[in-house]
Amino acid sequence: MGNLFDSIQKAAFGVVTDTFGYDATWQPSDGSDYQTGKCLFKEPTKQHELGDVEYTPYTYLAEYHKPAFDGLFEAVASGKDETITINQIDYYVRKVDAIWDGQSFRAILSKIT
Repeated sequence: MGNLFDSIQKAAFGVVTDTFGYDATWQPSDGSDYQTGKCLFKEPTKQHELGDVEYTPYTYLAEYHKPAFDGLFEAVASGKDETITINQIDYYVRKVDAIWDGQSFRAILSKIT
């Protein structure tokens, strides 16, 4: 049995993801079955100015929590080319980091054109 924090965190992430999350699909490059799940998604839409420097955040991010996309972290870390589909748009997964407690992941994406 996990501790109280783990249970609360899982429930809170689930509520936020169910409310604000996007449906996503990943088919592992090894050809195994598609996996579907919810993720929080950041799609940059405009440029910002930081001080006197123009900052263009063209970095797409998807955050997800276990058990969604089981094996994506390991596949990307081992150098496999993986793609994920969000809102019917394909993204190349450049990197996946384990964040916070190791149960949550942040994928850095590039839009495939």
